[in-house]
Formats: sequence, structure tokens, C-alpha cells
Amino acid sequence: MEHLALYRKYRPNNFNDIVGQEHITKALKNQIISGNIGHAYLFTGSRGIGKTSIARIFAKAVNCLEPIDGSPCGKCEGCLGSQSQNDINVIEIDVASNNRVDDGCSIYSKCGSCHLLHMDYESQIEYKKNYVSYCLKKEKLDGKIDTVIEASNKTGYRNKMQVAYKYKDNEMIYGFYEEETHRVIPLKNCKIQTKNQNEVCKAVLEIMKQMKIAPYNEDKRTGVIRFVVVREAFKTKEVLVTIVTNSEIFPGRNDFVKRLRSKCPFITSIVQNINKRKTSIILGEEEKVLFGPGYINEKICDINFK
Repeated sequence: MEHLALYRKYRPNNFNDIVGQEHITKALKNQIISGNIGHAYLFTGSRGIGKTSIARIFAKAVNCLEPIDGSPCGKCEGCLGSQSQNDINVIEIDVASNNRVDDGCSIYSKCGSCHLLHMDYESQIEYKKNYVSYCLKKEKLDGKIDTVIEASNKTGYRNKMQVAYKYKDNEMIYGFYEEETHRVIPLKNCKIQTKNQNEVCKAVLEIMKQMKIAPYNEDKRTGVIRFVVVREAFKTKEVLVTIVTNSEIFPGRNDFVKRLRSKCPFITSIVQNINKRKTSIILGEEEKVLFGPGYINEKICDINFK
């Protein structure tokens, strides 16, 4: 049987079980009841006063589907997921943990692109395995995960990269959105994306500056390029670049394509996607093929995908 420390076994599961700190628990319960949840919370104080316990209960209450007087019900899917520590919406980062590693990324704490870089690879595998098991049980599906096949590449493993282009302090930038915001975090290189994907996004920025093509301004609804989406097929080595524009108008479109192909000769297809809507959704419904077939082919487990 797995050993469970006493402080974990008898840790309070709702605000009513907390002894002391009434002024804190009352304030947090009122926020849950009113639905007025802040962007971040900082719990400070000496050891043993309930900081971690209260933080855990509050995180569970935020994800609870049917909170009772501001406390988590302890029965819904959100609560059960938090209690089992397999809820993807609740990640506990222990500074003193023996599986914590240097994430090696200057923007990891800000962007919303990934969430597990602070854990060593073995811990990431275990977390994902437990989460899949939780999902199977939640859907009442029979399934047992015996082994997890490790990725051959611990970095550069994603087959899709999507970035936004903006002006920041009068400088044109590209990057990922900061989590839960519309602020773009400037990016130079993302370690979980491939070399080709990073090169394409960087090349687009350089060409935009050379051709004086403005990025989209979502407040004024002006500018040309909103996003770039790069899809890469690892088996066939094909690369599709989708340039999302604010309208059909794309100044110097042919020259842009020529320059991009020159900088990134591995690209096999380029598509212009037109998104006129005032929305955070990346892709619109209209497309124009600018180079190549307009799609890529991939093969996974002897199955061909287009």
C-alpha cells in the first residue's frame, strides 16, 4: 500500500474544516459565492498556519460545479479531479519538490503554451498517465495503462505552432498569448516547438518589417497579419504555413510568398486564411492557396492522413 503522510491524510477538504483563519476563509468563500475571482492570490505567513490547505481548498472551490456556501461540494467532477490531483486545471508546484527542474524558458511563467516544464520528464509521464486514467474512469470506460512510450525528443516535439503578431512599445513582435489575456509575450525561440516552426515564425516577422506590413490591431481593427499557424508532418517532412489576415487584401502577397520560401525552403505549402471577425478565434472560414497543394500528408501507424 502506498504510504500517505498524516498531514495529507487528515488535511481539511473544505473551508468549514479549517481551524482559525476565519477572516481569510470568509473572504474567499464570499468571492466564490459572488463569482468575483481574482487573477492571482498570494498566501504568506509562517509555517503550519494553513497556507497550502486553504490554497488547495480555494482551487477546488473555483473548479467546483456546485459549491455549497462558498465551499467545494466534494462530489462533482471538478472536486473529484482536484482531490485525485489529476485535474488538468489544477497544478500544484512545490518549490522543494525533488522532481522540480529548471524549465529553461524565460517566458514559461507568463505564457499559456505549456504547463509541465517545471517537472522532470519522468514526473511528466506519471502525471499524464494518471490524468488519462482519471478521464477513463470519469467516463466509466474500461482501460488500463500498462506502459507509456516515451518520446524520442524531449524538446521540439510539437507538430503545430501558432503565434500572434502585434505592436508592443512601437516595436513589431510575435509570440504566444499570456494565459487568460490578450497580451502577447515576445518570443525568440520555443523549446517545445521544432527548429523549422521557430524559423518560419521568425522569418515572417523579418519579412513584415522589410515590406512594412502592419500586424493586426484588435482594438482599431486595422493592420494585415493576425496570426501564423505552422503545421509540420514528422513522417513526410512536409510543412504547411497558414497566414491569417484581417481581410482578402494582402499587399505584396506574391513577393511575401517568394521571400518566405527563400528564407525557409523546407516549406511545402502556404495558405492565406481570411478572418474578418472580431474574435479571439484564430482561423476564419475562407482560404486561398498561395503555394503548393494547400495541405500536408502525414502517416501515423500505417494510416495516411491529409
